[in-house]
Amino acid sequence: MATPTPSLSPILTVPPSAIHSLAIGSALATDGGKVFVQSGAPSGATGGQPTELRVGDLASGTTAIIASIQAGHSITTLSVTPDRIVWVETWRAGPATNCNGAVPCCSGQGQPLQWQVVAFDRTSQVRQVLASGTNTRIAVQEECADVNPPVLAAEADRVAYTLEATTPTAPFGNEIVVRTLGGGSVVRSLTTPGFVSWLGLSGTALAYRETLGAELDGGTVQDARLMLATTDVQVPSLVDDHAWSAAVDGGELVWGRTDATDASIWALSLGSGVRVHVPGPSTSAFQHGGESGSWWVSVSGSYAAWVSPGSVNGGDQSAIPFLWNVGEPSARLVVLPTAIDGLFASGAWLIWEDDTGVAMHGIDLASLGG
Repeated sequence: MATPTPSLSPILTVPPSAIHSLAIGSALATDGGKVFVQSGAPSGATGGQPTELRVGDLASGTTAIIASIQAGHSITTLSVTPDRIVWVETWRAGPATNCNGAVPCCSGQGQPLQWQVVAFDRTSQVRQVLASGTNTRIAVQEECADVNPPVLAAEADRVAYTLEATTPTAPFGNEIVVRTLGGGSVVRSLTTPGFVSWLGLSGTALAYRETLGAELDGGTVQDARLMLATTDVQVPSLVDDHAWSAAVDGGELVWGRTDATDASIWALSLGSGVRVHVPGPSTSAFQHGGESGSWWVSVSGSYAAWVSPGSVNGGDQSAIPFLWNVGEPSARLVVLPTAIDGLFASGAWLIWEDDTGVAMHGIDLASLGG
């Protein structure tokens, strides 16, 4: 069978005149050309000022307040659906400066973490607490390792989140709960032997990354197995043993492997079950270097985006962005004017955070001809 010929240039050089920017801080999530952030820093469990959940519109350059967040509370994960904004909100009851004798002292480290899953109706602006609890488990063993909050995903009228489910044989096992956003009824619940570090929903499909082991560290969590169930009654099956980052949307599951050295990802059609390898672009401008892997994977509509380590035209080694028009035989190298510290495929937009952590930038891909 002949290899399809790419119909697009292997390099997308973004003209500065096409870039929209907002000094809004790091994004919790994106939705088309909109960026959602928590403004202000939580300053303790009992003191400080309320913070705000804000949305910035890259197309218009405007920002707006969505909701006030209680003092000392943080949004750890946020997901956007057409009707709702859903987030995990966490806080601690004790003094934030208590480090339990740990050196270095990391605020609140190791204390029980209280949490709630909140659904915010975008029309009525009414909040609903879908679930709440207290987490006590530290799975990821790194400097300033802390109690892990629930992982969250929301799509259409569904939300999925994790609960701690420790057993003697699964010290970092999780329970995944899927429920409706409208009525709140539980659609399914399943337990995993490993620690779940990512969840994704698309229609009736549930995908997640799961790491097995009892002594988890940052490297272990990067190298996780990717699991998938396409219906509510299906037992999840293994997709890949070495997925670093994954995303699902519009019936397409995409992921980057920890051993990728060619800026590639993999994609699986949830409808047909066809799996394809999406190689990086055929261009000498990109030189792979440093660690292997593809990460910060996202997919939305007709586009997927990710980064791989390397350099462009002999520049400094960094996280280099790539873009895939779903259905094309290979990806495109994206040349941006700044180094990046985050990347999102978001509807017809490609959005990135610059490495200062202050500004979000985006381009309307449709305006560039795809």
